[in-house]
Amino acid sequence: MVSVFSLLAATLGSGTLAFAYVVMKVGFILGPILIICGAFISYYTGMLIVKASIATGKIRYEDIAMELYGPRISRLTSVLNLICLIGFTMSYITYIKKAIPSIATRYSTDKLLL
Repeated sequence: MVSVFSLLAATLGSGTLAFAYVVMKVGFILGPILIICGAFISYYTGMLIVKASIATGKIRYEDIAMELYGPRISRLTSVLNLICLIGFTMSYITYIKKAIPSIATRYSTDKLLL
C-alpha cells in the first residue's frame, strides 16, 4: 500500500506541473485532448497493476514482477522505479529554481533580499 501512495503523490505533483506546459506548447484544442488521452492511459495501466496485484496476492511492484516474470525483471522494476523517482525530484528542483525568484520579487518588500 505504501508504494501505491508514494506513486500517487509523485505522479499527482509532477502531472499537475505538466498540464500548463502541455497546453502552452500544443495549444488550447490539442492540449486538453492529450491530457485526456494521458488520463485514460494512466487509468488503464493502473487497473492492470491492480489486477496483477489481486492475481498474485502481492502489493509491491517488485514483488508482482518477481511473481510474474522472475528475479531479472524484478530488479529491472526496482531500477526503473528509482529512475522515475529521480526524474520527479529533478523536475521539482527545476520548478522550484524557476519559481522561487519570481515569488520573492513579487512578495518581497525589502529589495536587499534579492
